[in-house]
Amino acid sequence: MLGQLIEEAERITQGDLVVCVVSDHGTLDNHYNISPNVLLHQAGLIELDPEGNVTSWKAWSQRAGGTAEVRMADPQDEATRRTLEGIMKRLTEDPDSGILEVVDREGARARGGFPDAEYVLVAKKGYELRDDVTGDYCRTRLTQKAQHGYSENFPEMRASFMLWGKGVRPGSDPGEFELIDIAPTLAAMMGVSLPDAEGVNRLA
Repeated sequence: MLGQLIEEAERITQGDLVVCVVSDHGTLDNHYNISPNVLLHQAGLIELDPEGNVTSWKAWSQRAGGTAEVRMADPQDEATRRTLEGIMKRLTEDPDSGILEVVDREGARARGGFPDAEYVLVAKKGYELRDDVTGDYCRTRLTQKAQHGYSENFPEMRASFMLWGKGVRPGSDPGEFELIDIAPTLAAMMGVSLPDAEGVNRLA
């Protein structure tokens, strides 16, 4: 279907065409679902009504695929902070937790993500983080068979970038670059200037 689309675009433009195919992230296969909120609930940091609905929380793990940000409702609540620290330590030390890294607030900010999180959980390959509050912490019943959002150091998380058409040298390789570089790169090929863009033209 993509080939047919390109052929039609070539016909309409009489070959004056550049095609860019890019993904916004990579992906990994899942084998397990892990739910840190189950541990937070067991520790009394999340309260439920008799039907299992969340009525209040002192700490909450919000999933983002292979990562999750853990927030505190009240950052000044020292009792909750101590309890949360204990849970994070447990996840770090347990080889079966499915957690590759527990990143603190400063570490998360330094890596460019989740500036308001107390902690960021980074899953091992094959483990997807979920928001479930009840049930088993780790399950083999999958919600999604593949997911993004894992460590930026995993090569599987790198996005794909392919460029073809007028003005593109066959076999040229811009190397690894940031997603924010795509817009100024394509804009430059179209003769358009983006003076406020954060990225750069990678083919300059």
